[in-house]
Amino acid sequence: MIMLSRILVLIGLAALAVMVVGFTMLNKGSIELSYYYGIWELPKALVVAASVCVGIAVGFIVCFFKVLQLKRQIAIMRRTEAREKKKAVSSQLRTVSLEGSGI
Repeated sequence: MIMLSRILVLIGLAALAVMVVGFTMLNKGSIELSYYYGIWELPKALVVAASVCVGIAVGFIVCFFKVLQLKRQIAIMRRTEAREKKKAVSSQLRTVSLEGSGI
């Protein structure tokens, strides 16, 4: 089972590499990017690849902070649950001790 998943990952990576090479071959032209201090002339493939990488990085950062927020909420809920269980156990002990003392 593990071997099959590794083979599928390798096939996926090979397909991705073929698509990247094909994309680069189809987009050989260049793009002029104007800035305040000058103009950069860059290949189209580089500009698109950089844009994709920035998008992926932003997505990972947003997901990372969302996961941290959810983990924090889980920790708060677990602490609240432990506190409520402790209160329930102590109230049960008080009830049992009052019944046992004859009061």
